[in-house]
Amino acid sequence: MAYKMVTLLRKRDDLSLEQFRRDYEGRHALLGRRVLQGRAIRYERRYIEPFAPDATGNADHHVLLEVWYADRAACEAAMTWLTSDAVAQEIAEDEERIFDRSATRFYVVADEIETPGIADPA
Repeated sequence: MAYKMVTLLRKRDDLSLEQFRRDYEGRHALLGRRVLQGRAIRYERRYIEPFAPDATGNADHHVLLEVWYADRAACEAAMTWLTSDAVAQEIAEDEERIFDRSATRFYVVADEIETPGIADPA
């Protein structure tokens, strides 16, 4: 069964949403693909916005990043690689260009799939 990590990311305040997305897709996602090559089995970015924004119009996060690994061991091996000095520095330098890194949050996700319209077998 695949092992999924989710990361919530916030753009830097001085970037418009359009500039943020352009910079993410035009540069940072390419870095992500390169460093995850052969380690992750799926890498997706989902640009999110609040359903009901607060009075300021600010969002806590702007991207939901999903990365799937074959299993937990593959994820842990990838994390070891991604946090190695050379790779971590390259990632951090690129992240500084577009993210408010203080707002980054990481999660492991366990999916339970429910198909509407399927009766409970009990």
